[in-house]
Amino acid sequence: MSQISSINFKKSFAINTQHNDRTLAPSYLISDIGCEVNRTHKEALKLRNEIIKEAIETYNEKKSPKAPNFKAKSYEWSAVVNIKSDTNMQDLEKLAEHFEKKYGFQCYQIAIHRDEGYIDDKGEKIINHHAHLEFITLDKNTGKNMYRREL
Repeated sequence: MSQISSINFKKSFAINTQHNDRTLAPSYLISDIGCEVNRTHKEALKLRNEIIKEAIETYNEKKSPKAPNFKAKSYEWSAVVNIKSDTNMQDLEKLAEHFEKKYGFQCYQIAIHRDEGYIDDKGEKIINHHAHLEFITLDKNTGKNMYRREL
């Protein structure tokens, strides 16, 4: 049977980094296997803020004098990816690298969740293997938002 793959982007919420590292664990966890993250909530927020600050500074330095100051608002995005049970952090770091090279999206946190799912009719735990990738979609070279309808 072939695997179906998907990635779904949605606007980020303030609690995403806490959900991802289980600082703020949801009530629906079915396994104690837990999760794996490349950065804790605090580390991720620090990196996110640095990325945003640098992008704003870059934009304001490179814009023409007549152009308005930085005004982008919708540049924090969260992607959920379905994964195999043996997918590892290095696989997801390669995916994040792809998004940075192709689209200019900068990933500031990756989390692998192996503790969510459901209990089937036989009482067996069915794990929903997935990962969360948190992105800032501001281009590091221009400060412009790369996640726009026209792009």
